[in-house]
Amino acid sequence: MIKMRGHQLHILRPLVRRLSRPLVHGIVAGAAVLSISSLGLFYVWHSARAAQLDAVRTELAQLARTAATLVDGDLHRSIISQEQAGSSEHLTLLAPLVKFHKAASDIIYVYTAVLDRDRI
Repeated sequence: MIKMRGHQLHILRPLVRRLSRPLVHGIVAGAAVLSISSLGLFYVWHSARAAQLDAVRTELAQLARTAATLVDGDLHRSIISQEQAGSSEHLTLLAPLVKFHKAASDIIYVYTAVLDRDRI
């Protein structure tokens, strides 16, 4: 029962019931549309993010393969200690990688390593 200033308002009760049903239906429909569109937006965002990460991984792998073809493998294997860093052989080995690094401005680091008995 609705009371206003001490009087019972029987006239407003049917009006409130009629208005509340469409209002509730509208709120439920709006919540459903919001939920479905939010889930769809999240799915699109997640898919786009995964596709971008995959594209970056693929591009980095291609760049690594390209850089690897520039390195003289026999000369690379001759560098076996840290003391050889800066030697003429080491600088000769790094020359193509330096050119590659300058040409690909998006790449921050270019380096090589030798794996010997599961150690770098």
